[in-house]
Amino acid sequence: MKRKIFIQLVKEFWVQTILSILWSFYKLNSAQPTEDKISLFITNFSVAFFLLSWGVGQYVRVKKQQRIEDSFDSVKKEIGTLLNKLEVQTKNLIGYSTGGDSIAYFQPSHPYGTTLVTLDLLNKSEFPVFDIFIDWIDLDEKIAPEQKKFWTRNYKSLEHLYPSNIIMGALQFDLANKDQLRINLWITTRNRNIQQQIRVAKVNGVFKFAHKTTSGEFQETEIFHDFPGYDKAHPEKVFE
Repeated sequence: MKRKIFIQLVKEFWVQTILSILWSFYKLNSAQPTEDKISLFITNFSVAFFLLSWGVGQYVRVKKQQRIEDSFDSVKKEIGTLLNKLEVQTKNLIGYSTGGDSIAYFQPSHPYGTTLVTLDLLNKSEFPVFDIFIDWIDLDEKIAPEQKKFWTRNYKSLEHLYPSNIIMGALQFDLANKDQLRINLWITTRNRNIQQQIRVAKVNGVFKFAHKTTSGEFQETEIFHDFPGYDKAHPEKVFE
């Protein structure tokens, strides 16, 4: 242990020692003959050794401090990279287990050559949508509130819907004897609740669509520009 300490001291101070000795001999050569050579040597050696050791010590201290700061910067970058990876992995874990912020909702369509209106369930999100439960009512159904007869609640369940996938014709309605379809739907999934209002009008055999989807901050409204009763200034009237 003592040997290691001695070797380390030699490594750190041999340059200062040699320079201090050289400086002391230089000063002796320019000294007066009457001056005490030993005292002069010790004085010059001590001053030179102290100043050189202090200067080298400051250099070493700054160098070590810079190395430490560089190490901290490297560690911070590695931690930042690790946190980003953890964030992505956590998002994926939540997304693939609960659905994350994914959303599934209906878009109406009309199969050519039929009198059907189909509601296609689609998922444009990054993760799957799980445990899909659909509840809807037909607003054109006759009701009698005084007799406690209200709209019939219709239900359908689906297991899951993967990203960038669509379930064609998840719900179907025949408009052979009707000129319009007005339904409200509530979609419950593992990760969120969605409300939809879908309106369909048949004008001279041509189907016109309007639908509005709401779920928290997510809102989407699509209305054919020639939908009956559509007013660009008041589009909400279509869904009344």
